[in-house]
Amino acid sequence: MTDKSFSVLIAKQEHIELVLPLVLLSLKETGLFEVNESKVRNYVINALLGRGSICGIVLGNDKSVQGFVLLDISETWYSNEKVLAEREVFVHPDFRGSKGGRARALCELAKKIANSLSIPLYVGLESEGKTDAKVRLYERQFGKPTGSLFLYGAGHLKPRDAVEH
Repeated sequence: MTDKSFSVLIAKQEHIELVLPLVLLSLKETGLFEVNESKVRNYVINALLGRGSICGIVLGNDKSVQGFVLLDISETWYSNEKVLAEREVFVHPDFRGSKGGRARALCELAKKIANSLSIPLYVGLESEGKTDAKVRLYERQFGKPTGSLFLYGAGHLKPRDAVEH
């Protein structure tokens, strides 16, 4: 049975202090590069204000933010056509699970936003590991992948602390 003790909505400025720690946790878990917290804070604020980006959140019945999706409205480098680019879908480890439905609800919100803007949704994974479950989720939600992402020179990255699942 799917857990229905949450709602999914577009975050607003008043959610900043609830969203930012979760975004930083996600970057600690999945980010490939050293995190600039000031840059992240500015990005999240712009998303909450709808300045070229959008932040959707999973809000628990207790008003806790349990997950988020960050989306950019941008253009491909070779065209003036707009796309909605997914930057991160993240659910706090305490709320993950095949029956929870939070990640699926965030993907559905991203699709709904793309449909409302009448632009394609561009989705990808950027992580060094533990992507199998997310790949399966994305294939169920978005269909078969188009292309692949390769990262050359990852050995030059500084080691970071990992978050265990």
